[in-house]
Amino acid sequence: MEDAAPAAENAKPEALPPPKPEPSPEEKAAAESAAMVQALMTALPVLAPAYVQMKSQELDAIKENNAKQAALWEKALTLESVFIGLVLFGGFFATAMLAYVNQVASAEKVAFALFGFIGGRGFLHIRGLINSATKRD
Repeated sequence: MEDAAPAAENAKPEALPPPKPEPSPEEKAAAESAAMVQALMTALPVLAPAYVQMKSQELDAIKENNAKQAALWEKALTLESVFIGLVLFGGFFATAMLAYVNQVASAEKVAFALFGFIGGRGFLHIRGLINSATKRD
């Protein structure tokens, strides 16, 4: 047994391979860039059709939504213009009828309420012309 012990002591340890030198930051960046390019080149044929389809569906949804909103706006503008027309022509008719039956004070109030200050002032001028002492019969 003594012979085995000195032989183990006399044996040289195995030489370890020399450590690899650490790559420089430029080499690391180049390797990462090459790996990224390779990954993109592999993924592009798979991802491109899916991306195009997704964008196409998104565009179709936007067009459909815009068409719905345009139809709603068209209805809203039509109803609003009908309402404004009814108010204006109804007010004009009411003012004319009140003035016709010689209810000028009431007609002035309607004109002021419906047509605002300018319309009411215009009616006052008309009333002034009607009641003018210089008018000819």
